[in-house]
Amino acid sequence: MTAWSFAQTLEAYQVWNARYSTLGVKTLFVLRDRFQILKSRASTEDWLNTNRITQPVAFDQNGSLAESFGSAELPRLVILENGELVHNHAGADWLKDAEVSLGKILRKESPGLPLLRPWVGESLHPVDRTYHSTTLGGELHELDGLEFVGRWHVEPTLVWTQDSDAKLHFRSPTSDLAIVAESMTEVRQPTVIRMSGVSSAISEDCAGEDAVVDALGNLHISVQRPRSFVVLKNLAPSNRELIFSFPDARETPVGIHGFEFAQSAQIPS
Repeated sequence: MTAWSFAQTLEAYQVWNARYSTLGVKTLFVLRDRFQILKSRASTEDWLNTNRITQPVAFDQNGSLAESFGSAELPRLVILENGELVHNHAGADWLKDAEVSLGKILRKESPGLPLLRPWVGESLHPVDRTYHSTTLGGELHELDGLEFVGRWHVEPTLVWTQDSDAKLHFRSPTSDLAIVAESMTEVRQPTVIRMSGVSSAISEDCAGEDAVVDALGNLHISVQRPRSFVVLKNLAPSNRELIFSFPDARETPVGIHGFEFAQSAQIPS
């Protein structure tokens, strides 16, 4: 799932557990770790605790489980009845009619079973966006004009720097983007990533939900544990030449796993 859909997907999972676990419905939360940020049992347990996930979780590392249901499109909600597939929706319509389908199954044995109205999250997976992502580890990159400035270390699943003068420069292919990053210190000491435009300043209106504006008008995020941070939104095509800088990297090195991109239908592509 993407940075934009994770929160709602997790909320839906928790709501379904609360509503239906006493009725014999078993739920399984399946994650696709595209950026391999959960590299060990310790990091996985830390991530689960941070997100307060106590129910069973499975990891679909290569996407084969999702593809077995027709495609790798995410998020996806699948309902099985006695091992048979009865509901399978993904993408923008992943929640569509899901509880209606489940209600029909439950009422086969209990026709008068009272059920709550279908749940709708506060921030539905947007239907006006298309998504894709790119990783920075290894040698192949798909970003237009990607340039590494300063001293960088390249590993299979991420790039990282301890150079306060280091920068990443590229052109975003879409209006919205998220960065998958982490502090590289053992105790996850916070480190700052700053975003700016090449030709003009980035308006505060373009700050993503995880970005903040400091007293000097700079957009930045504070990074600790590895996760995806929604940093920019509604970027016009003329303002997508971006620079990411890392002013705290000398004391608190920062690792970048990659980027996620989304295109809003309201903004020209």
